[in-house]
Amino acid sequence: MDNELAVIGSELPVLQAKEPYKYLKEITGNGAYYQVAWQKLSDGYVALYGTTSIQIRSLPTLNDIFEDEEGRQCRVKQTLKPGKHNWLPRLNNKS
Repeated sequence: MDNELAVIGSELPVLQAKEPYKYLKEITGNGAYYQVAWQKLSDGYVALYGTTSIQIRSLPTLNDIFEDEEGRQCRVKQTLKPGKHNWLPRLNNKS
C-alpha cells in the first residue's frame, strides 16, 4: 500500500522487519491469521498477518484545558449528537 495516510489511519503498528509475521500470500486459506501490522518497505507498505494482536503502548491523555484570549481557562468539550456533524469542539469558559 502506497498511501501512508491509510496506514496511519489503520492504527496498526509499522514494523521494519517481517519476522515472525507473514505476508498474505503465505497464509491464503488459513482463517487463523488476520492483519496485525504493516511493514515499511522502500517503495511503500505491506500488510503483515499473525494470530495475535500486537499490544500498542497507549499515550497519556492530552490536556484539554487551555487559556482563551483574556487568560481565562477554557475546557474543550466534545458533545456528540445523533445526526449532527461532530467535528467542531465546543469551548466552555470557566470563570
